[in-house]
Amino acid sequence: MKREIPKKNYIILGIVVILTFLLMYYFYMWYDAYMNTKLGKPILDKYMDVINVNEIDAYLIENNDAIIYVSILEDEEIRNFEIKLKNLLKKRIIDRDILYLDITNNKKIIDSVINKYSNGNFNYDVPMILVIEDGSLKDFYNIKENNYDIDNVKLFIESIKFVEEDEING
Repeated sequence: MKREIPKKNYIILGIVVILTFLLMYYFYMWYDAYMNTKLGKPILDKYMDVINVNEIDAYLIENNDAIIYVSILEDEEIRNFEIKLKNLLKKRIIDRDILYLDITNNKKIIDSVINKYSNGNFNYDVPMILVIEDGSLKDFYNIKENNYDIDNVKLFIESIKFVEEDEING
């Protein structure tokens, strides 16, 4: 005696399977939108002074020297590095005043900054750290070229020594 399964059960099973796939697709799209939004927000703006390109000249008139972290948003590898950098800044392991320059919307603007403050051509990539002393580019560190190594960045930042005006005047 074989028991026959009603066709109604197959129809219900089909609807449940279709709804499950639609729900999975909805959550995938929601997660993707969330990640895109998350990558589009800076995380270092709470730990560094944010500066835009138009303010660099005014800042250097007032301060002479600057350490500028140049970065873009919407890159997952850079985002992972910035989380590590944020932790160092948060714990005060790196205790320097660093400016944050976001060039996401205009990546070519960094060309004008480097040309304005340097005498030579530099092979650079974002993210990087620019060291400006007395109105000229003294040094820079290409973070991407150094495989996003946070320990090397820490050592580089700690090695930056600015000449104080008192030392020059005696």
